[in-house]
Amino acid sequence: MAIDPQVSQISVNPPSELMEKILERIERGRIHQLWFRLILSLSGAVLSLGYVLFNWAQIQLELQQSSFFSLLKLVSSDSDILLANIKSYLLGLLESVPVDLVLFLGILLFSILCLISFLASARRVHVFHVKHGEAHS
Repeated sequence: MAIDPQVSQISVNPPSELMEKILERIERGRIHQLWFRLILSLSGAVLSLGYVLFNWAQIQLELQQSSFFSLLKLVSSDSDILLANIKSYLLGLLESVPVDLVLFLGILLFSILCLISFLASARRVHVFHVKHGEAHS
């Protein structure tokens, strides 16, 4: 079987700029993803802080009415009794935490973790940065 002369002239090697275009597209996608994560984490932090400001009076009232802080003070005064009844103490402490405070701290903590993750990823965003004439490993 004979090979067509036109087919034998076709280059099987990709164009030299193809690798650079692919890596630039990957970098643009990573930058886009990082901006999305930054906006999402900052909006979560702002919303949780806004929630606290909007419900500050309610949160203060719940903190005053809960026995959470009085149970925490028992650690310094009656630590030997607490160690003997640690399970009951921890369950009572958990039951006395105000729900609004838990929601605020949970959302704020999640937003801060997302922001830290964003900052760590932002430092690595130029991994695919390509200069002309450099070899890739």
